[in-house]
Amino acid sequence: MLALAVAGKAPRECNSAGTSWVEDKIKYVCSVDGDVKKAKAVACLFRGKEYAAGDQWTTASFKFQCKQDENGLSISVTTCIKPDGEELGIGAVSAVAGKGRYQCTQNKTGWVTRKFQKGCIVGDSFYRAGRTWFSGNTTLECFEGANKDEYLVKATACKADKDVWINVGTYFQYVSSNSHVKCERSKEDPSIANLVPANAQGYNRWFKQYADVQDA
Repeated sequence: MLALAVAGKAPRECNSAGTSWVEDKIKYVCSVDGDVKKAKAVACLFRGKEYAAGDQWTTASFKFQCKQDENGLSISVTTCIKPDGEELGIGAVSAVAGKGRYQCTQNKTGWVTRKFQKGCIVGDSFYRAGRTWFSGNTTLECFEGANKDEYLVKATACKADKDVWINVGTYFQYVSSNSHVKCERSKEDPSIANLVPANAQGYNRWFKQYADVQDA
């Protein structure tokens, strides 16, 4: 969704008192005092309607205002509007749990954009589906859920030793102590995974399966 703030500018002609015209969505009226002709901005025009200085109005995606300053009148975008009616100031971000985030941005030329990015929100960070990142001793990934437009964070690996990461469901052997651990994802919270003690039998079964796959 895009909108452009439109600034008023001095019209080129002012012929006779009472005449009016529109330039760049600003309505002007000509007044004559002796030999002095003066054009005055009197209203902002938007989709066929006139708005006086200070008036505000909304569309499905933006709130506008007819502003008065030393240069005359101008139409400005003041906020973006989400589908649920919540207003977002320019530069603001609004997270939608399990869905993504809305952003209201403005570029250097004045265009205001309301956009929605699908993905995972973790704290103040945003991740698209497929992105992975480290969080302490765990690797996380943003997954697209089974339901349409649903995004979930899942733990995918655990740090087993210095510079050694093992995927969820796999094992690691500490040779010095002949002990074993397994990286397990929490059933209650899929974004959490921990190393849990494992016995030698479980490690050996997994290692045999792993070796068979590598030889296949």
